[in-house]
Amino acid sequence: MRRAMFGLGVLVLGGCPGDDKDSATCVIIVKSVYPEDGATDAYYRGVIEFELSNPDPTAVITTDIPGSQGTSEDGKSILWNLDAPLTPGSSYSASLEFCGGGASTSFTTSAAGQPLTDPDGLVGRLYQMDLRTAHVTAPPGLGEVLLEQLSAILLLGVDGPVGATLPMTGAASVENQTTQDYCNLTVPLDDVDFSGSPDLSVRNDQFTLYAVGTAIDVFDLAIDGTFLPDGSAMEGVSFSGTIDTRPLAPYVDDGDGSEAAICELAVNFNTSCVACPSDGQEFCLQLAADRIHAPADPSATMVEVCEADTAGCEDGPVDTCDG
Repeated sequence: MRRAMFGLGVLVLGGCPGDDKDSATCVIIVKSVYPEDGATDAYYRGVIEFELSNPDPTAVITTDIPGSQGTSEDGKSILWNLDAPLTPGSSYSASLEFCGGGASTSFTTSAAGQPLTDPDGLVGRLYQMDLRTAHVTAPPGLGEVLLEQLSAILLLGVDGPVGATLPMTGAASVENQTTQDYCNLTVPLDDVDFSGSPDLSVRNDQFTLYAVGTAIDVFDLAIDGTFLPDGSAMEGVSFSGTIDTRPLAPYVDDGDGSEAAICELAVNFNTSCVACPSDGQEFCLQLAADRIHAPADPSATMVEVCEADTAGCEDGPVDTCDG
């Protein structure tokens, strides 16, 4: 979820870094901690993050977990980057000292990272990735606004067979639903790296997402995550890609048709658009998000659609890849 407020709300009064002794006290709030204190489903390959209301260059994380400290680009998030994955189903803790105060978290990792009990049981399963629930890492602020516009869920179906690679198919759901939209084509994902099972790595040159009924091209798509041992879900899923902002522009520009609306808005978030691989025009934006939970729908399987026809496709696929 998107930088959820976990009720920590730690209010700290003390001298701010750089302030004179007689200056006003500083006020810093811990906005969120990840993993949340008491969490039992922490991702074994995730980072530890303390998000502050303001930067504090003196903030220090203390933990027995091997790793190194870092900060977000805006300086508000103090991060602990792991040297190696944590052990699934194990307990850990970390604490932060900052500007005269502190915060801590104790958590347990989920089962993700343990071997699959039945690898072949993945075949035929359909996983649901709702990007609106993601934790956005780039571009800060604007990325959250864009993902909120997504009215369709990204669906990933496992085709099999299971080996060092994992053939998969991507599709979009019906708007504001979890069922597959048969009016849109499916995209084969044939080069999914599964050599690190149960971790998978999806790479695709171009993919299509759907937002408010509009097709949006995503270039250099990257999806990484880990299957739970029973295959019931993927945990710690991350998503990144370069999106063509032009189809979404009318929705942030009161419909006046300006293709540059989102790119102009990006300037207010200290970011800028880049050239789109399709035509070289600078209307594309790099987007990245993580901490996505992607459950499997036990009653659904992917139907490959090779050529959609708007007439009657709502009731089922008009033209499947099987002919």
